[in-house]
Amino acid sequence: MIKIMDKVIGWMMVLLAIITLWAVLTPNHLYVG
Repeated sequence: MIKIMDKVIGWMMVLLAIITLWAVLTPNHLYVG
């Protein structure tokens, strides 16, 4: 169970990092003005 949770948390962190990078690299469609 602990290993599975570690994997889930790890993948969530990876997804958050990718989404953050995508939002930073393409700011014109999110943070306009």
